[in-house]
Amino acid sequence: LASSIGLETAIELKYEVFRSLKRSNQLIWSGWPSWPEILEVCEVLCAHKSVNSFGAFRTRQLATLISKLRQAYSLKGFLLQQDESYKGRPEGRDNIFKFLRACEYGLPQHIAVIELFVKQQTGGADYNLFVGGISSWFRPEVLKELDEEGIPIQISEQFHMDGDTKASLKQRLASLCQERDSRLTAFECDWITEAL
Repeated sequence: LASSIGLETAIELKYEVFRSLKRSNQLIWSGWPSWPEILEVCEVLCAHKSVNSFGAFRTRQLATLISKLRQAYSLKGFLLQQDESYKGRPEGRDNIFKFLRACEYGLPQHIAVIELFVKQQTGGADYNLFVGGISSWFRPEVLKELDEEGIPIQISEQFHMDGDTKASLKQRLASLCQERDSRLTAFECDWITEAL
């Protein structure tokens, strides 16, 4: 597990976890963390790793982005909210995509290593649900799988129903495109058809 982030980084995280556990119990949680617990994970993570590598400018912003992504009703809504609230320089606007990439590759691995070191010290942590959620942007796994096949989550999540499998959602999207459903633009239909 530690090899996924590099041995040197893992050692630095280990010492940072020890320091955190001496200060508080904010790293000892299971399931879904509270805001202070997310912030503490980010503080430990960014003590030796640049917060910018995760698409944020400050540690609190990273924790806020994770929290807002988890609470967002849709990925499209999350992106629109971030775009509307952005006040920085134009060249920093795309950092949100850097953050989303970090959610897939980077954040889950680092947070899993933090969990490993917390467990070694206390035995009372279980981040599995949270780590799995981050890697799929807190969306159903079937949407992430379709995204990897070329159908953007922003499109497929509009038509996702509880209990959907990848096959059932693909079939629904194909039918909607054949019917030229008004909720999909011609461009989106062409995109979906090409991906399927």
